[in-house]
Amino acid sequence: MWTIKNRPSYNRDKLRYPSDLTDAEWAHIRPLIPPAKRGGGKRRVDMREVVNGVMSLLSGQYTNKFNWLPSMTCSELYPS
Repeated sequence: MWTIKNRPSYNRDKLRYPSDLTDAEWAHIRPLIPPAKRGGGKRRVDMREVVNGVMSLLSGQYTNKFNWLPSMTCSELYPS
């Protein structure tokens, strides 16, 4: 329930992006991530960052893909 007492637990101002996981949320999800397979190399990615990326896509934070494009034209980016 949303009350004055538990309102600080929903504060996302200290996160890099609003869709990033808090430490408490990550503590719930981390046991569900399977370990790396035996015989292979070590994981080179942080699984928390992978989940953060999936959460940002699912949250619709980047629904307008044109926001991802640079504001300059190609000729400005790559002068000949």
